[in-house]
Amino acid sequence: MARVPARPSTSPLVAASSTGARGIEGAIPLRAGVATRPQAAAIYAKLIVRNEFATHYPFPAVSKNSPFFAPEEYWCGPVWLDRAYFSLKGLQGYGYNGDATALADRLRNSATGLLDNGPIMENYTRRQARL
Repeated sequence: MARVPARPSTSPLVAASSTGARGIEGAIPLRAGVATRPQAAAIYAKLIVRNEFATHYPFPAVSKNSPFFAPEEYWCGPVWLDRAYFSLKGLQGYGYNGDATALADRLRNSATGLLDNGPIMENYTRRQARL
């Protein structure tokens, strides 16, 4: 019988990789509902910091303070709506409703196409900002 590996104590969002990168995929344990309360609190703490993931467009693919953050590069900084949605739903699922609402409002109010007649974009960079 195969041995099931132990669940890691932190997600990639909390524990930066050996390269120093933190990715938004580290919020998936929140959406999946598999994070323990301490893990959820650690993930939450990164998601609400403006220099990490609570940027103008919340939930960039890579943490803003990562050496790999490049807001105009395809997977190194833009905000992808599916990942933003997973992060928001995860925050709500662990009771962080106020911050989830504030971040959702920030995203909705700054991303073109979400509240106006423009197209909804695949991802959002500073070029699509409604500043």
